[in-house]
Amino acid sequence: MDDKQVQKTYHLLDDATNKVLVDIVSEPFDAHHFYTKALDNKSDRKVSRVYIEINIPAYRLDLYEDGRYLKSYPVAVGMLSFKTPRRNFYMERMEWNPWWIPPNAAWCKKKTIDEEGNEKIEGCKPVSPGPWNPLGPVKMILQSSFLIHGTNKPKTIGHRASHGCIRMYSDNASDLAWKIMVLAGTKQPLVNQELYRTKSRKTFRVSLLTRVQVATVYKRLEVFDNFLLLHPDAYKWQPLSKERIREKMVEFGLAMEDDDENSSIGPIHSNPEKTMRYSLKLNP
Repeated sequence: MDDKQVQKTYHLLDDATNKVLVDIVSEPFDAHHFYTKALDNKSDRKVSRVYIEINIPAYRLDLYEDGRYLKSYPVAVGMLSFKTPRRNFYMERMEWNPWWIPPNAAWCKKKTIDEEGNEKIEGCKPVSPGPWNPLGPVKMILQSSFLIHGTNKPKTIGHRASHGCIRMYSDNASDLAWKIMVLAGTKQPLVNQELYRTKSRKTFRVSLLTRVQVATVYKRLEVFDNFLLLHPDAYKWQPLSKERIREKMVEFGLAMEDDDENSSIGPIHSNPEKTMRYSLKLNP
């Protein structure tokens, strides 16, 4: 098969797969449909060319610039009782070496009994910057108190573990935050990243020059090259069966075959449950 035939085959695969996904889940296959949606106009910042998509059931954050894929990172999402929402956000600021300020929430309060037998309700205490801080070395701030941040519990990555925010390995969070600062620009002069590490007890607040759009999505079905990935239904929001998907594939001229290497899936695979991978081919 020459290059033109290969390109035509991929185009037909993409077109057929897009129709299948739209038909099954009523969502466009285009991973960046959110990018064209209007956000509020309260900010004077221009929209950045860099943007982020977080696929909840894939436990993965993808970074893009001008539609070009840059990098993926494994993440933890909200636990079942504090589900990460599906919505569009934007990021305008971040903090290096942040304090953790306890929220006014029931999960952050506990009942205690004093020496006289009186019941008291105590809230969580603030945590200063350092290795014990649950936010890790950096927090990236979105609307509605929603954060992307590092963690002092790296074993939770790839699981439903947070109170709704997005957790990352701390080194990955630092890498992502620095890339965003470089690509989106900062209102303050860009300093050497090593400064944040050497002065790890001091909080540095950074305002971005442009607004970074962030979308949290729920896509159990994804396509990489000529493979279809079926992620576990983390929140039971998108019930799909292999049989139904296979029927739709046939309807749109595709053959779906089990793949023998399900242990190596997509650019990042950190799911606590198994993601299934299937080979896609055009029916003759």
